[in-house]
Amino acid sequence: VGSVIPHWRPDQIKNILVPLLDKESQNLLKSQIDKASLLRSKSASLFAIVKQGVEMAIEKDESVTSQWINNELQKVELT
Repeated sequence: VGSVIPHWRPDQIKNILVPLLDKESQNLLKSQIDKASLLRSKSASLFAIVKQGVEMAIEKDESVTSQWINNELQKVELT
């Protein structure tokens, strides 16, 4: 967690058990973290596209906006 517990004595720290995952579990966890990071990035991109698309739809023609959105989605591989 990264917190500091200043009232612990060195002898108490020696008795702490630190769990170690096997390589298979570590690799699975890493792949899930990588996937979550990619999805978070795509989510941010999608939000930016939608936000700009709504602004364009208000200011311009909806067909122009629809084409722009489709092009942007292809750039981030969401279609």
